[in-house]
Amino acid sequence: MYVRGISNGCSSAEVAATVMVIPLPIVTVDSANICLGETATLTANGAETYQWSTGTTGSTVDVSPKETVKVYLVGTSSGCTSDTVQTIIKVRPVPILVIMGDTVCLGQVATLTATGAAAYLWSTGETTSSIEVFTEKDTEFTVTGTIDGCSTSSSAFVSVFPLPNINLGNDIILLQGKDTILDAAGTGMTYLWSTGATTQSIVVNEMGTYSVTVTDDHNCSASDTISVTLISSNNDLEVSKIELIPNPISDYVQLKSNVAIDSYQVINLVGKVIISSNLPTDVGNHVLDFSLLPSGTYFVKVVGNKLMKMVRVVKI
Repeated sequence: MYVRGISNGCSSAEVAATVMVIPLPIVTVDSANICLGETATLTANGAETYQWSTGTTGSTVDVSPKETVKVYLVGTSSGCTSDTVQTIIKVRPVPILVIMGDTVCLGQVATLTATGAAAYLWSTGETTSSIEVFTEKDTEFTVTGTIDGCSTSSSAFVSVFPLPNINLGNDIILLQGKDTILDAAGTGMTYLWSTGATTQSIVVNEMGTYSVTVTDDHNCSASDTISVTLISSNNDLEVSKIELIPNPISDYVQLKSNVAIDSYQVINLVGKVIISSNLPTDVGNHVLDFSLLPSGTYFVKVVGNKLMKMVRVVKI
């Protein structure tokens, strides 16, 4: 480009002039895809200084929107300002978890259920929406729910009520023609005896095995069993001696007696007969097989001449 100057009618020689054209800066910025509650960091390139629609200056900006938004940016280099650049921050929702706890009696299995997500991970390691857990005390369990790559966590409690305390006492030896009272002491309980009675105590005068189930106001139940043996005179008291050795047991136990034994039964804690067998009618040792039974507490009911005795054993 050339220029000529004129003054008082006289013109100067032409002088060459140079015009520098500074290009506009080309600004680029990435979009972002985040979960609700997260922070997106946007980074811009292509200019010397920047002005974001958030009011922030500098090449980077942190944004924590609650919904999908557009962010605008201009950049400046050598006094020239770029076109406005638009970027989108997409906000994905996190799952809204609803988790239900459970209240159980000691020894029961609790069920925990979570809803509101597409996938689940419990603190137990299980990945289903509903799980079953066993615990002997109040316990907190946590679940993490995920949907569209976004996660949130929540907790639920399992409350464990103790079983009612029930103890009918030792087995009873009773003179024929006499009565005895079986008492399931307790307050705020309901009762169900093997005789069908629903009172706290019952009167019995017959030889047999009696059991009672007590239930408290949390609907938790426990049972106990007692054996009543009839004798014709006090002289019979020193006749019979029954032992189970060892106790606790693993697979086999010796039934030792000084009187003739006819049969025996193995009964579980709810009164169900698990094993029933006759024995040779003699005095001495008999081997009872517990190898197929799971660990737990059982009663061995021994029957013989003028004898019925209940012995508690523990299988380990």
